[in-house]
Amino acid sequence: MNSPENNDSAPVESSEEPVVPQMMTGVVNDALSNKASVPQSPPSRRLTIGGVIAWLVVLLITSGIFYQVVTTQLFTEVEVGGDATSMDLMPMQLQGKVLVGQKEIAGQTQMPQELDAGPYEQRLCYTVLLNELESSTEALEHLRETDEKVENANLELTDDQERLRGVILELFEGYDAGNPDSSAIPSSDREFLKSKLEWIGELALYPVDTPHTVERSSIISGANALMTGGIVFMLAAFFLGFTGVVMALVLGVMMFTGKISSCFKNQPTDHNVYIETFAVWIAVFFGSSIALSLLTIESGALKMMIQLLIFFGSLAALIWPVLRGVSFSQVRYDIGWTFKNPIKEVACAIWVYLATLPFLLPGAILIVIIMAIVGGLSEPHEFARQSTPGHPIQEDIMSGDYLVIGFVFFATCVAAPIVEETMFRGVLYRHLRDWTGNWNFIFSVCFAALLNGIIFASIHPQGIFGIPVLTTLAIGFTVARQWRDSLLSSMAMHAMHNFLVTCVSVLIL
Repeated sequence: MNSPENNDSAPVESSEEPVVPQMMTGVVNDALSNKASVPQSPPSRRLTIGGVIAWLVVLLITSGIFYQVVTTQLFTEVEVGGDATSMDLMPMQLQGKVLVGQKEIAGQTQMPQELDAGPYEQRLCYTVLLNELESSTEALEHLRETDEKVENANLELTDDQERLRGVILELFEGYDAGNPDSSAIPSSDREFLKSKLEWIGELALYPVDTPHTVERSSIISGANALMTGGIVFMLAAFFLGFTGVVMALVLGVMMFTGKISSCFKNQPTDHNVYIETFAVWIAVFFGSSIALSLLTIESGALKMMIQLLIFFGSLAALIWPVLRGVSFSQVRYDIGWTFKNPIKEVACAIWVYLATLPFLLPGAILIVIIMAIVGGLSEPHEFARQSTPGHPIQEDIMSGDYLVIGFVFFATCVAAPIVEETMFRGVLYRHLRDWTGNWNFIFSVCFAALLNGIIFASIHPQGIFGIPVLTTLAIGFTVARQWRDSLLSSMAMHAMHNFLVTCVSVLIL
């Protein structure tokens, strides 16, 4: 990616835009309307008082969000006792399906001992899987061992946990006695078991020799589908990873040989106005989100609708540079709202996204290392809930409400790419690149991309676990922005990634 000559004072015309703002006899014509009036010479690259204050606001809010999430992940006293939630049991549900699917395909499998941990309901899930994969005798023995652990830990079971234990004990004693029919259990208890342990609860009701073959087949098909999907996903990941390595090498060679050049141009617009705009946006967006969290809204769909309104409404922050004297046409050009050739932009987005994929693997490995370090910081309680990286939107997906899931897709694949790319790769990146416009080109791009990516990752709810992968993704989005000088490429990349992740989440949850 080559640096254009005379980058600060006389931007070279881009092949993607018919007219680019240039210094002409002391007057810079607006690239889009030829009406905007800007200073006759590029302003100082230094931060003004307004820029410094804006950065303080951005860093304060970003560090506050990150601190809140990380302290919850690292230093909050582990929660022991009480009823486990669906999110608490989600990893166990997935691993249970994988184990049952392995048995169906390979004929046998072993129960990993490390799954016998966490809250009481997870121990009961482990008991159910023992019944499925080994025998009812093993399951009953494990249930007795769990009772001893509860007594030794002085854990007080809730009424629902006592009821769950009673239903499972009655079921497995019947199975051990040679009666695989769960019909003797009251229907209210059967529904209660399914509501609490979900798929694993259904597995408990219909063991290997159950006379209810239709129900059994439906349950096993879910495990087989996950296993098949997992195999397909791994093959696809391998193929895309290999393709990504090739695409990354080709992209790198073409950049350094000059076959591809940067279309991004530094502008004479005062860059301070854009960090001020970003500060306005981050304050409005997170202030509104915090206010929403304080409201009691029962309807998941209504809550998602309000969140979408906050998302798109936060773009009103783009009024700020107009109020500061920059024409909106100039703002559009500066932040990359230029969509002249959508097909080409999307094609470039696919290329850069594939080239980014191989770099996500080190980030994923780093997440595993961070989780191991976090897990070793303290001696957990026998029945403590386990901390895993995740996103609150997974709870919306697990609700099973199709309207909510539809809103989730719209939020992740439309709203987030438009708003986040506008503010991060548009507004913030414009400020960072123009601020460092006097630096060496490579240093300027790397600094702007890295700082942009870290702030982007820090405000997401995954906290410390999400920093490696989210920062890598953000840098990939920035490469597309620097190359094309249009947000359409980074928006398309963002939408593609979120669509794939959301589809996988819907399929496995």
